Amino acid sequence: MLGAFGIANFFLIFASRFQRAFTVEVEASYDKLFEQQLPVLESPVNLGKRWPRDTPVPFRFEFRIPLPSRHKIRTVLKEIESKSCIRFLENPREDLGVPLVRVINDKTCWSRVGPHFEGPVQNISIPFGCTDSFGVIAHEILHLLGFEHTQSRADRDQHIHVFASNIKPSELRQYRKQFSLPSVVYKLPYELGSVMHYGAYGNGINQSMPSIIPLDRRYLKTLGQRIRITFLDFVLLNRLYGCYENPDCDDLACQNGGVPIFKDTCTCFCPDGFSGGFCDELTQSTAKNPKCSVELKAKPSWQRHQIQLDSGVRNNGPNLFMPEECWVHIKTASGSKIELQFQDFKGKCDRTCTINGVEIKLQNFEQTGIRDCCKEELLKSRFRSSGELLVLGAFARNNQTLAAFKYRRV
Repeated sequence: MLGAFGIANFFLIFASRFQRAFTVEVEASYDKLFEQQLPVLESPVNLGKRWPRDTPVPFRFEFRIPLPSRHKIRTVLKEIESKSCIRFLENPREDLGVPLVRVINDKTCWSRVGPHFEGPVQNISIPFGCTDSFGVIAHEILHLLGFEHTQSRADRDQHIHVFASNIKPSELRQYRKQFSLPSVVYKLPYELGSVMHYGAYGNGINQSMPSIIPLDRRYLKTLGQRIRITFLDFVLLNRLYGCYENPDCDDLACQNGGVPIFKDTCTCFCPDGFSGGFCDELTQSTAKNPKCSVELKAKPSWQRHQIQLDSGVRNNGPNLFMPEECWVHIKTASGSKIELQFQDFKGKCDRTCTINGVEIKLQNFEQTGIRDCCKEELLKSRFRSSGELLVLGAFARNNQTLAAFKYRRV
């Protein structure tokens, strides 16, 4: 016979499996995403599945979630809180009138989309194997907050091509276009680098062939990034929940794709690589590499520069949860453009640049740029800005990222 503890465990396991039957997503790795077969929802953000803005999202950890994983999950929640009006409350002492989110340790990571009110508890699975990267956890938390996948946008054919013949039949519904698109209603650009976008090789029948490619092939490794929640991801989250809206801020002259928000006073929320009150300043380097970020002035003759970004971790050490980063702004005279060519690169080469890499923004600075981490591809490419500013970023989660390049005004 089962004792009280055994009965409790039985129901806990049963509830967990029952919850999985209704989940939207199960993820095994950066390149390999498994989706439950559920009815496809009508938008990349489910407008009917928002948490009440005036109530914090309550949560608690299942006892099987180890302390290091709890710390990483809390780090993601704090990042979301710092850049939105969303609030989370761990171990609430009273019923808040919404489901209590229980973080469980299932076999894979998954989450339902938005709050569900069938019962007092709603599970989200973030096991130890899913906590290596900030973006994998963030992906599930954004599902919890109502986000669907970016590649479901009805306008996706203007930006990507989906090879349905190379997608596992059980996963095809996760690539189906959806037409009630708040990201389009809000007039947001298509974000190839969204933390909610699938990678190029996800769910492939033939894993050596892509299931998605961007129409501009230079952005192949931008798809499926799990390094950070992007600027446009946060813009969509804030608009979905009505954060910081104030008509008095509409005339604020934010630059480089920044958007006006109200936090005590009108200010600008800036794209990755930009900072300052009007998004007209360079984002400074992270602490271990204080002199890495720099502004350069392009001239007609070739000039050379080298980024050397140290993660502080070596081969046998665990990857940084959040990478070391630095940014370079290359400017030139009004009416001119900038040409950039890499001469050397050192860093781990993989399909989605999960460890080391560079990001090149040639235009539309609010969007994620061209991400790459493979020397052969970088050295054979030339990049040209659309205007008098080119933005170059670098990141490292292990070892060093070294990027040597030359640049000039054209």
